[in-house]
Amino acid sequence: MSTAYTTSASAFVISLLFATTLVVVRREYRLSGHVVMWAISFVLLAASHACRLTVLEAPASGAAAAYLARIAMINSAVLLACGFLSRIGRRVHGTIGIGVVAVLVLVGCWLHQSGPALALGRFLTAVTVIAMIVIIFRSMRGKGGTTFIVRAVAILYGIYMLLLAMSAWFVWLDGGITDAVFTGLTLVGMPVVTVCTGVLVLLVLVSDLADALHGQTLLDPMTKVLNRRGLEERMHAMKAAPASSIAIVAVDLDKFKAINDQLGHAGGDRVLVAFADHLKDTAGDFQIARVGGEEFLLFASHMSVDDAAGRAEAICRGVTLSVMRAHGITGVTASFGVAAGTCAEPWQDVAERADQALYRAKRDGRNRVEIFSDADDVRKRA
Repeated sequence: MSTAYTTSASAFVISLLFATTLVVVRREYRLSGHVVMWAISFVLLAASHACRLTVLEAPASGAAAAYLARIAMINSAVLLACGFLSRIGRRVHGTIGIGVVAVLVLVGCWLHQSGPALALGRFLTAVTVIAMIVIIFRSMRGKGGTTFIVRAVAILYGIYMLLLAMSAWFVWLDGGITDAVFTGLTLVGMPVVTVCTGVLVLLVLVSDLADALHGQTLLDPMTKVLNRRGLEERMHAMKAAPASSIAIVAVDLDKFKAINDQLGHAGGDRVLVAFADHLKDTAGDFQIARVGGEEFLLFASHMSVDDAAGRAEAICRGVTLSVMRAHGITGVTASFGVAAGTCAEPWQDVAERADQALYRAKRDGRNRVEIFSDADDVRKRA
């Protein structure tokens, strides 16, 4: 009994430590609400272990505590699964519904107070947790190491819970498994499950933070579009994909030096941010990168030069109004140069052709879109 008590007490403390760690990390890094769900899940898991401690202290009068432990266990699993769904932007209503139904049935078993009701309560708890494991398994996307580890451990966790469900059923049917065996399987396995679940959640959290940090290194800090490093990485990925064509639009704000002279650097920065926001709102399939002070590149695969020019025309028409709405600054325009090529050639060559078309747009009056032609190449060589 002392060993079982020590094991459950340790699981209780570990659950609270995981919950506290998640709360601290969430506050320090201002993470999304799914981390809060995970923290509450471990609080409920601690409550489940606390109820089991009560059963160990007073076995004769521990029926209520045993049912409370199961209810807490179900709610913990539901919140854990909801956290994984929220992490990928999926709805959680159906998952919560499963948990509510399971808890209501469990309360009915508690009130019925019979052998079949006890077996059904144990079986229902295990089955509900298995359903949450399936949801977590399916929520892990991608082929990275974190996904593989979480899915592998989820399978092992599911097998353990399936053994618990079968044991509960055989205890009721008197199928050779005694109540002491079921209790021992629970007391030995649950602390291991607690530790593994906590480690996996922290592993997913660390992986997400690493991805977010990597993503920040690819973004221009002011405009929140890709920087040069991000451009290189996306172009490399695009070249590796089976895309046959690529369209690039070189974009440059007109007379930006005059804007800076008139408004100061702070005002110029506001114009850049407003212009970048306009690009993000209107770029469609284009990805956006800032490659210089007021210079941007738009790029997309599987897009013809005519489609790219049409999109650039639409963007160009809205520049003045978008900047004026954002900051009340009038008269801001931009020029666009469009070129297309294949993914087999260096993307820098396509960007160079787009730049040549941009120079022609600047020379011919600004606030316009020009498509690269052979004449631009001849003019450059001359």
